Amino acid sequence: FVTHPWISYLQGQLLGLCGKPQSAIEKYSQAMDCFLERQEEEGIQSCLLDLGLIHFQTGNLKTAREKFQQLLGRDHLDPEVRIEVLGYQIYLSSCFWEMDVADRCFDEAMDSLGELVDDELRHRCLVWIYTYRAFRFLFSLDFAKAIETAEFARGISPDSESKRYPLGCYLLLPIAYLGLRLYSRGYEIAQEGLSII
Repeated sequence: FVTHPWISYLQGQLLGLCGKPQSAIEKYSQAMDCFLERQEEEGIQSCLLDLGLIHFQTGNLKTAREKFQQLLGRDHLDPEVRIEVLGYQIYLSSCFWEMDVADRCFDEAMDSLGELVDDELRHRCLVWIYTYRAFRFLFSLDFAKAIETAEFARGISPDSESKRYPLGCYLLLPIAYLGLRLYSRGYEIAQEGLSII
């Protein structure tokens, strides 16, 4: 009895949600092998995305980066998925101190925005890209530029009327303010972030 690859894929998602990342990786890999054998592009892309995400979430950044790179190399990748993955690649490249790669990912993501036909989606993706760009500046220790980029992301965010930052910015801004020795502002942003979640 051979399990259909989409069943294995869904089992991987369920195991990931249940906090069993290693078992999820096994199921995704099992599904991926079948999808590759069948040359089923949607399944291959889905597995690469979820494998990249689960490795990202569990701190296996090198493998996450490899899976995301494989996904970006696939033909007919949905532009929204491309932009999402390029955001992760900006972050991951910055973690490895490859700022030139992070900057190229940013440029590619910005170029991909033109492929999106929905204005609201394009806008959300723009906020996504700039949030990860702010992390790039944080990791390169350019704290002022990280804050400036996060402020830009807030200004274009759908929540801009409420003066809220995109959620990811609440992770990086306290560190950036602390890096500039603006301790009370860093504490204030951290408290604001905690009140949202």
